[in-house]
This record gives sequence, C-alpha cells and structure tokens, in this order.
Amino acid sequence: MHLDLDFGTADLAAEVDRLERLGAQKTAGEQTEHGFRWVVLTDPEGNEFCVFSPPSGASTAK
Repeated sequence: MHLDLDFGTADLAAEVDRLERLGAQKTAGEQTEHGFRWVVLTDPEGNEFCVFSPPSGASTAK
C-alpha cells in the first residue's frame, strides 16, 4: 500500500521538514505534474508515502 497524503498546507517544504523531524526520510526531491506538487518519503520503518499539495483552487475532498 502506498499513501498519498494532503496535510492541507500550501507550504510543502515546511511540511516535509516537519515530517523529517519526526523521523521520515526524503527519497527524492519535489516533483510536479498537472499543478500537483509532491515529495516521496519513507517512514522510520521504510514504508514509502507521498505528501502532496494540490493545485491552488483544487479540492481533494470527496
């Protein structure tokens, strides 16, 4: 299972910094596609996940 997480902030770099302070490790730099921005990280046990920021004005709620 791979999680893509939206923490509700436009400041993706600050969220990645916060997650790294909690033990996550960045596996790649920021990526962008179709207005979405994301960073791939691993948790302390090595499980991969992404934290992302949607395009401005876009809603990810269902």
